Amino acid sequence: MERLKGIGVSAGLAVGPALVAIQRTQVIRFPIAHDRVARELSALERARVRSHEQISQIRRRIAELKGADLAAIFDAQLLLLDDPMVVGRAASIVMDERVNAEWAVQRAVDELATVFNDVEDPYLRERKGDLHDVAGRLRMNMRGEMGGVRDLLHDLEQPCVLVGGLGMGFTLRATLDLLPRDATVVVAELVPAVVEWNRGPLGPLAGHPLKDKRVHVDAGDVAGTLSLSRGRFDVVLLDVDNGPAAFTTAGNARLYDDRGLAAARAALKTGGVLAVWSAREDRKFEQRLRYRGFAVEVERVRGRLKKGGPRHTIFLGRKEERR
Repeated sequence: MERLKGIGVSAGLAVGPALVAIQRTQVIRFPIAHDRVARELSALERARVRSHEQISQIRRRIAELKGADLAAIFDAQLLLLDDPMVVGRAASIVMDERVNAEWAVQRAVDELATVFNDVEDPYLRERKGDLHDVAGRLRMNMRGEMGGVRDLLHDLEQPCVLVGGLGMGFTLRATLDLLPRDATVVVAELVPAVVEWNRGPLGPLAGHPLKDKRVHVDAGDVAGTLSLSRGRFDVVLLDVDNGPAAFTTAGNARLYDDRGLAAARAALKTGGVLAVWSAREDRKFEQRLRYRGFAVEVERVRGRLKKGGPRHTIFLGRKEERR
């Protein structure tokens, strides 16, 4: 059970499901290609317009139901959306640093939040909450049309990706479909028979990914590949066992402990991403990633996109420059 803290608006107790409309999460920063800057800026502006429309609609509905005085609480958010210190500053960060717009919004908001912290007026300090709500809405509207780390794979120049665990080849197939022609994909697979099965009867199921000229098979433990590959990879994808809990093979646990995460981080280039698939959530592992110096984001997806199925967890950790 998760405990949420907030401000009570009426006396008494209530028990029931809680809906988190906008969740404040850590946003991953990644570099973008020069020809993608315009697309990021367009997505940012569309998110601003959409957010303005949504908040205006909420304001009108509250005014109809509860009166203009209560609806006026949304005026601050509308003003923030039009303030050049928010969206305008984020656009400047995208252009100057060539980074994703979602992270640029968070950076602009964090900068402005420090200003609110220094204000003595308690009313103005409370407006920091409006600032974070606006940022969450902007990111929510951008995520509907931007691929995040998925786009990163396609935009990198001569990317090098490590796939830990071949399985039936589906992770490798999906990775190849996203990568440019000049990419290199190293597949670390411990069991030789799995490689042979993928070259034989399993091959057609994933479109024969091992026949792709971009693929190089490293027959051995992925932990060994990581330890010998300092600063080599743009992305490391670990699809080993059932996730950090390592249910199937006890030896896999060393991939997810402090030393294993340190090796994975060392194998990444600055700005590179470690992605770990898991059959379930793992808050301790998420904390361990942060402790080892990763900027962390957690994605929860359905096992079968069109037919539901169990929810899987993808841990994303970006290697950022140490400050």
